Amino acid sequence: MSERLVRVAQHVVRCGSTNLRVHTEENAEESYAAYTWPCARLLAHWVLSELACLAGKTVLELGAGTALPGLVAAFCGARVTLTDLDDAALRAARAGVKLNGLSCACVPLGWGDWAALAALPSADLVLGSDVLYDSGHFDLLLATVAELLRRGKPGARFVTAYQHRSCHASLPSRLERFSLRCVAVLPAAAVLPEDAEQPLETIEVVLLQLTE
Repeated sequence: MSERLVRVAQHVVRCGSTNLRVHTEENAEESYAAYTWPCARLLAHWVLSELACLAGKTVLELGAGTALPGLVAAFCGARVTLTDLDDAALRAARAGVKLNGLSCACVPLGWGDWAALAALPSADLVLGSDVLYDSGHFDLLLATVAELLRRGKPGARFVTAYQHRSCHASLPSRLERFSLRCVAVLPAAAVLPEDAEQPLETIEVVLLQLTE
């Protein structure tokens, strides 16, 4: 692992009068997955807005990377499992857990790995920041999300933050194929505090559930 560019970043996540300072370990030279991107910061703010609902809940994060949203969920009292297939990302996730004095499971998971999925806990909430960036992976990701929600607690949701790209034009038909439906779309301005630094206008938070 490259030590030269490993650094500890501090993120301030706020909602109302609640302020969290969360630390992540980052090494963008080793892997793009070991860096906290704007989508993760936006999703972390959304997670904190759910503070009153998360205590004692089971949360899974897909493609966790530095795991900022999952770490915030753990601060909120959730039982959190962080997953990724990238070795550098898993090292960063484990480092983040240690830096913040939290207790989270960190496990390797490839989308579509049904045996590994079966070993995960039944979730109330599945998180994924910027996981919809490559259309070649959409079907495996959505199949994985659908399976986790089927195995999840009643009312389980998948919540993702992503930046709009041209490849997202195919998403509505893909969601239908995997029996998923969009229940809410939140622009960044609806999630962040008014005085927070605004990310790209094309980033938003999307909530999905299984079709009833």
